[in-house]
Amino acid sequence: MSYQKIKQKINLTGNISEIVHAIEVTSIMKMKKTQKIALESRPFAIKFSGILARLLRYQEGGGFESDFFKEGKGDRILMAVLTSDRGFCGFYNKSVLKMAEEKIKEFNGKQEIEVVAIGKKTINFFKRRNAKVIKEFVRLSDFPSIDHIKPISNFLIEQFETQQYKKILFFFGHFVSTFIYEPKMVELLPSNLEQLTEELEKVTGKAEIGKEKFYDYIFEPSPEIIFKKLIPLLIRFRVYHLVLGAKAAEYSSRMVAMKRASENAKDLLRKLILKYNEVRQEQITSELLEITSAKEVLI
Repeated sequence: MSYQKIKQKINLTGNISEIVHAIEVTSIMKMKKTQKIALESRPFAIKFSGILARLLRYQEGGGFESDFFKEGKGDRILMAVLTSDRGFCGFYNKSVLKMAEEKIKEFNGKQEIEVVAIGKKTINFFKRRNAKVIKEFVRLSDFPSIDHIKPISNFLIEQFETQQYKKILFFFGHFVSTFIYEPKMVELLPSNLEQLTEELEKVTGKAEIGKEKFYDYIFEPSPEIIFKKLIPLLIRFRVYHLVLGAKAAEYSSRMVAMKRASENAKDLLRKLILKYNEVRQEQITSELLEITSAKEVLI
């Protein structure tokens, strides 16, 4: 290989290294901002926990009930699968889609499966497999607010209320730490009070639950009716935090992937520079030998 071609490769590799490093830095910033947004919902979660705790003091008999705590009458399963719109995030999308595909195989045709595809990668994946996709959501905000996620949560709640589906499963990438994420599935609906309370505790911390002072309240309408109205809000809040966690996991995966790509590019760059110097030295040596030989002939 000529040193000119090696030089071209050096320039190209250097440009790639700069690009992937820029994506890595951007992903770090986005991940931290997403975590900050999740923490900003903490005051709401604390207040909501207090309201819920006060309501539960007025339970009678077997406790409050909700239609969202019971399986639907239908025999179909609705799977909401969340991936990213963009690539360059390692095995993030593949791991979530693989888990969803394995779950479909697990049902083995015993139950009809329908899909809510969230993200371009999910849409393309299930379309290639001729799955029944009943709704598509794309271009989620990089830093979604609860209003951005409302169309998704509202659609899932509405579908469950039709009683067509036995349950709704939600597949996503779960953020564990800066360098670790894992594909995860949760049974979104039907839910139960324990699951929803646990979701609040993840945001507020167990120490914050029940800290507020309790007073006797006169409820209008009854505590049970208020409780039933609060449950859909709590489900929307849960979907919102699942999406926020998935976004953080996506940025984490992209950061790790770009960090590895950047390190590989730098390693390749060092080898190319070394090769370039060797080839250039050989050419210089060859030119010197030619000059020396020509001089000897002239003498």
